[in-house]
Amino acid sequence: MKLDWKLLHLTNENIFNDRLDWHRGIPPPPPPREDGNHGEVEEQQIPRIPIEWDFSHLDRIIETVLQQKPDHDVYLYGSVESAYDSSRPWADVADQAPVLVAITLPAGAGVPTRTVGRVNNQTTEDNLISFEDLNYTWVTAPSYGGRVHFLICNADTAAIPDDEEEAQMHQHCSLFVATPREIKRDAQGRYKVDHVTFSFSDKDGEEEVESWDRSDAPLRHHLDQIVDDYFENSD
Repeated sequence: MKLDWKLLHLTNENIFNDRLDWHRGIPPPPPPREDGNHGEVEEQQIPRIPIEWDFSHLDRIIETVLQQKPDHDVYLYGSVESAYDSSRPWADVADQAPVLVAITLPAGAGVPTRTVGRVNNQTTEDNLISFEDLNYTWVTAPSYGGRVHFLICNADTAAIPDDEEEAQMHQHCSLFVATPREIKRDAQGRYKVDHVTFSFSDKDGEEEVESWDRSDAPLRHHLDQIVDDYFENSD
């Protein structure tokens, strides 16, 4: 293959363990207990069946796209999605399957984005995180005449699972792309902003998070009030 799919960074759930390399086999019978009931099967007792993902068709698809769009470049990234295989026993437990995505853009238009959108499952709040904060970058594949690029992660993910907050930075996220046509403007050409969430450090150095939307006072007055509330009598 001209491009090994494993070089692509895979975002989303369960990317820092080996769940892409195996799926669960049939668990052994639960051990009997002295009271006549059965105990629980430990995770390490469940057999693991290796998985070999076949992306040998990736080269052919890329070549086809490049031929169909001779004036475009291709940008590749991946994610991990839960998948169920009804053909095997114990299929109610989801495996993790890699999904590759291709974005085509006119040559010379630049990269599709340098921002990731992350959804907090507890608050359903969206946060935008820069590639710089996540150590993501687009690199050009050595083949395909410089027309194919893919996403990689330079972060040291080996240590991330020990830090839940850091691990979540790379999970439940996807590339965030906004075009000018998706951003509304008023008659004077100014952007129309309906909601703002921002953070700052208070007088004691503690991080505070505030928000504003159109139902509040005008943004300028709203910010003045926040300054008065947090920094009254401050130099």
